[in-house]
Amino acid sequence: MTNPHSNARLMGFALVAAIGVFLTLNMMSAWYLSLVSTHWPTTEGRVLNSQVTSGTTTIGDWWAPSVKYEYRVGSNSFQAANIRFYQPLLRDPAAADAIRAPYPAGKLVSVSYDPNDPNRSVLEPGFRQPIWKPTLAALMFWSMAAFLLYEVLHPERSLFPWRRRSDSQDQQEGEEETDSTALEA
Repeated sequence: MTNPHSNARLMGFALVAAIGVFLTLNMMSAWYLSLVSTHWPTTEGRVLNSQVTSGTTTIGDWWAPSVKYEYRVGSNSFQAANIRFYQPLLRDPAAADAIRAPYPAGKLVSVSYDPNDPNRSVLEPGFRQPIWKPTLAALMFWSMAAFLLYEVLHPERSLFPWRRRSDSQDQQEGEEETDSTALEA
């Protein structure tokens, strides 16, 4: 008989590990683009639209700078909206406006673009703010996934005493059911 507690922990592990993978890939992509963007060529661009957007999530209100700009590479024209490669939602409208303020509509700006994909660009290359929060979030999910996997693989060594009793009781009940089924046959 399969232990339902192990199945629940295995499902929890799968969910937490999937979130960890998503956060890690997101973080690594932002790190990579932030690093390589410091070596990209630049071209002149013009800001088309500059504003602060806002919204509400389950954890509260957020604000984000929104700057749309156009630029040319060779004979091709492109439009983009990347100020920075890692730009989290902000809890303070003044902080979002401070990031947006240097880019009023109509202003000429320097645009760093990817020479291999000129459609990818950024106004502020490199790391512009600390990225320890997403790194810490990814590490937290990987730690939880490791803990859940340990609990699945070693239920007899559970770090929580009540789980050890529950698992051993479930196992004993399963063995009793097997014994009674064998006696009936």
